[in-house]
Amino acid sequence: MKICGDDGCSGSCGICSPNEACMSGRCVTQCAPESEASFCSRLGKNCGAVTGNDNCGQSRTAMCGTCLAPLTCQSDNLCRCAPESDSAFCARSGKTCGTFTGTDSCGLPRTANCGSCVGPQTCGGGGTLNVCGCVPQCQGRVCGADACGGTCGTCPANSTCAPDGRFCGCNQGFLPTADLAGCAAVGASCSTSEPREFCVGGQFWIVCDPQWGRQLIDCGAGQCQPNGRGPGTGSCTCGTPGSSFPSLNSAGSCAPTGWSTIQREHWFACTPNGRTWLENCRSLTGLQTGRCWSYVTSFGFQTGCYCDTCLDYNTATRQCVNACLFGQCFPAPSTGSFICQ
Repeated sequence: MKICGDDGCSGSCGICSPNEACMSGRCVTQCAPESEASFCSRLGKNCGAVTGNDNCGQSRTAMCGTCLAPLTCQSDNLCRCAPESDSAFCARSGKTCGTFTGTDSCGLPRTANCGSCVGPQTCGGGGTLNVCGCVPQCQGRVCGADACGGTCGTCPANSTCAPDGRFCGCNQGFLPTADLAGCAAVGASCSTSEPREFCVGGQFWIVCDPQWGRQLIDCGAGQCQPNGRGPGTGSCTCGTPGSSFPSLNSAGSCAPTGWSTIQREHWFACTPNGRTWLENCRSLTGLQTGRCWSYVTSFGFQTGCYCDTCLDYNTATRQCVNACLFGQCFPAPSTGSFICQ
């Protein structure tokens, strides 16, 4: 017996309730589609787009959600952690060499070989385990290789790094500047900010000569010391035996052959503090004939600047006067002296 649907006479056998459908004259409960969450849960999926039959037997595609890091959605629509590669594990851990054990991106213990180092670096050589590094060897050095592929410093122009890297030595034909930060050519004029004379290494006396520019005198080891002409200045100690510098007494001495290549032009004398005093006679007298001569009498001799043979220079009047107050002057040019008789 039909309880719903057409009765065959343009009438109806009955009406089903709203949640029912009339099928073959019978009221059948109608299927209610499930939610996407229920659809995903029933199929056991928790991420990505999932296609399947729903509870009503109908084909259905639903978005089943996203994953929280470090989990990712896999091909089976389940959130899982995909293990990282060894190289990614080492890079994330900041390791570049050797065997390293740590926790991977999935929170699991992991051991991997993080590679090797290229010399001169070694694994852990910089003080950090499993990291390529090298400790520069620059203690006491100012230039040259640091044993790690770098340098301990570079030398200024016209100088060369010593084999032990402890100093930059000026090349041949160049002398240190007063601040020891550079090298200037022999004979070059000094800057106005430099002292007229200064020591280098306690042995070498560099003089800024008004006529011949930068010049060098070897005082002997430890024999070039500060003097009283102001900060940063220095000169040879007086008359150091065995050095290339001439022995001096209070009377002074003329420059030896070789320095500035000019004989009898420079006058050296000892000062009360035991340091050497130097004067260029051409510069002092203002004359091209200005020379250093020894004035010899029966009472001894005195060395100083003279205008010319037998002509003394009076520093007070700045005039040339006869060197022999009494008697006749007899020059001895080959020895740089003259005799008054």
